[in-house]
Amino acid sequence: MSPIQHLTCLLLAVALFAGRADAERLRVVATTSFIADVAQNVAGPDADISELIPRSADPHAFDPNPREMARLQAADLVLANGLGLESFLDRILAAGGATRSNRLVVVSQGRTPHTAQRGEALDHTDHPHDHGETDPHVWLDPVWVQLWADNIAAALSERDPDHAAAYRERADAYKRALSDLDEWARAQFEPIPPHQRAIATDHDELGYFSERYDLTNVGALIPNFTTVAETSARALAGLQRQLRESGARVLVLGISANPALAEAFARDTGCRIVQLRVHALGAPGSDTATYLELMRVNVRALAAALQEAAP
Repeated sequence: MSPIQHLTCLLLAVALFAGRADAERLRVVATTSFIADVAQNVAGPDADISELIPRSADPHAFDPNPREMARLQAADLVLANGLGLESFLDRILAAGGATRSNRLVVVSQGRTPHTAQRGEALDHTDHPHDHGETDPHVWLDPVWVQLWADNIAAALSERDPDHAAAYRERADAYKRALSDLDEWARAQFEPIPPHQRAIATDHDELGYFSERYDLTNVGALIPNFTTVAETSARALAGLQRQLRESGARVLVLGISANPALAEAFARDTGCRIVQLRVHALGAPGSDTATYLELMRVNVRALAAALQEAAP
């Protein structure tokens, strides 16, 4: 065999091995960009991670197209937030022969979520994306995201035990980064007196975040855990009253929310609007392209707004 023939055979063997290795890697679909980012930090090079819901889409109202449905059905694992966020999943995975026990991993499982308090009037609708009484926005609490890392590492290890040690090591490293983020975030709000930490929101989305960092949510323009609900004149009047009584001067508006209602409300009440990225990561390469970066941007923006809005 000539040297050129030998080199050709060697290159073919390398290509075949690489192709086989790629085919053997787990195909993991994460419903949201947040979950995909955490999963990538845990999986490293040992699994293929992709996100389902486009970053420009509202996850509360997302319905997959046929191509996205095919990706779900072909995945080895589907990582979901749960808590009612992905109402489309059960019927799609069932159509592909999947069950919760063999392919769907709810990464938020393991802690008790927030629910509407007795007597709290959530504006429920018959819309299929209504989350009912459960708040799905757990990703805004870095300590809850540590649970995601554990659940993702366990799911990957169960399907791919050869890389279990690496998954666990990367999950632990990411959990340490989340602990550093949480400590840093707490320090940003510490100089703000408790009576200046009251906020209103466009919908009920900051419950876990506010609990973690000792903020007070006085109410929401849309009194529901989902953006697909509607508000009412009564709800808006009640929120105006709560703002007056609490002294809240900041209205948090998600990037994906329609700003018209918030801007009109802000004009009527004199409160300051601060926009946060709540439902998805920013574009690759931006300052909100990863969960750790996005949370730092959000915390800085909200802490600055609370300080600037102080009387």
